[in-house]
Amino acid sequence: MAQIMNAQTIVSLFRNVIDPAGTRHIEWKKPIGYYVPGGAGALPAFADYLNKSPQFRGYHLALDEADIQSVKSVEDMVRVIIGSFEEHGWTVIA
Repeated sequence: MAQIMNAQTIVSLFRNVIDPAGTRHIEWKKPIGYYVPGGAGALPAFADYLNKSPQFRGYHLALDEADIQSVKSVEDMVRVIIGSFEEHGWTVIA
């Protein structure tokens, strides 16, 4: 039986990675580099950062640099994370 994850849960986990204090307004269309620690230049290492984050480690998130190379916005990143969950057998529901 497939494991089920609500997409909003993934969004909340991601939000907690990029804004642990929960004080920033996260804009879906804003460039992802705005939220990545170290800015856009740190984006290649961000996949591993997400994989090892306490929020995603227990789910065995398995992103690599190639997965996120075309990510431009927060929305793109969430879609990539959801895609990774689905690739690894999860059913992600709205």
